[in-house]
Amino acid sequence: MMGCETMGGGAMMAVMMIVFTLLFLGLVVGGAWLLVRAVGAGRSPGGPARSSSALRILEERYARGEIDGREFRERRDTLRS
Repeated sequence: MMGCETMGGGAMMAVMMIVFTLLFLGLVVGGAWLLVRAVGAGRSPGGPARSSSALRILEERYARGEIDGREFRERRDTLRS
């Protein structure tokens, strides 16, 4: 009788180790995926992040008076197309 109880406890411990290992690996893979997504979001050439920063710089140059209204509109239209 005593041997059966010990065997059941060992099997339960093995199952718990497998479950915790899978949970840990899931957290590691999920964290890596989120990190790659966050780092890669602003690095796409010609993507939304790049054009919005270029437009922001253009607006700042116009506000400082470095470019006139005509040049601002031309460059803004170029960025949007």
